[in-house]
Amino acid sequence: MQEMAQGRPGEVIVEGKSYTLEPVEIESGQQPWCEIYLADGHKLRIQVNIANVWCVKGAPSNDGTPIYQIASALNVQALPRKKRK
Repeated sequence: MQEMAQGRPGEVIVEGKSYTLEPVEIESGQQPWCEIYLADGHKLRIQVNIANVWCVKGAPSNDGTPIYQIASALNVQALPRKKRK
């Protein structure tokens, strides 16, 4: 896994080298909830909401696919354990 750090606005540092970030428009998609059931009976609902996507132009990847950076928010809901009848 490559190490990334934020450089100046519009750039990112990957393994010590500066690369330009190019905005990529989000055309469509779903951001579903993931449900995690805990041993204590509670359920966590987790959703990642992606706000922006950038392509790291010219950055090398291990398999030749583009490298992307995202801006996101994580929503977490803790639901009470179910009551037993």
